Amino acid sequence: RFEEEEERVQFLTAELAKLSKRADEAADAAERFANEHEEYARELEQLTLEDKAMEKQFRKDFADPDRKNTQDLEILWKLFRRRRKGGEQERVGSSAASQKGSEAGGRDPYGPALTVTVQKDAVEDEIDDSEKPEGLDPAVWDRFLDGRRAKIASEEEIKRRASVLDEMGIEYDRLQNVSKIANDECAEVAYELDELKSMRQ
Repeated sequence: RFEEEEERVQFLTAELAKLSKRADEAADAAERFANEHEEYARELEQLTLEDKAMEKQFRKDFADPDRKNTQDLEILWKLFRRRRKGGEQERVGSSAASQKGSEAGGRDPYGPALTVTVQKDAVEDEIDDSEKPEGLDPAVWDRFLDGRRAKIASEEEIKRRASVLDEMGIEYDRLQNVSKIANDECAEVAYELDELKSMRQ
């Protein structure tokens, strides 16, 4: 009887050490990923602010101070805002997907591996020169097209990053769950070990 209890104590002690290490790794992974998620969200917020600033800059750059060609400005504004419906889909991964797998070669349960699908609306959404307002300076038209391409590229980057951020949120929830399960397992083994030790006293 004593030998069986001693073997059980030794087993539970070793098991608790192993589970404690796993719980620490899970907690560290969740914390690291939370920091990455927060940083990614800040970057997206900055990109969004810059994207909105591009619209303000457009009206500033193409405004007619003499109010003689307000119709041209409205035409350019509508073209600037016009987007193609639909578009191709593209598979993308977040920077968090670079986490290494486990030593056994499988997926690391504490390291995220994200791949998301986003809508690729864009940069191919060109405007034909036939839509240029009559009498508009070709140099102004070319500058308009360059600005519009930059705006579309900005919108696509925001969509891509927003999709990745959503997936990162899901992955963070998973990591938190892994951490909780590891802590619960530790608590169960620690409780059994304490009970066994108290019975032997």
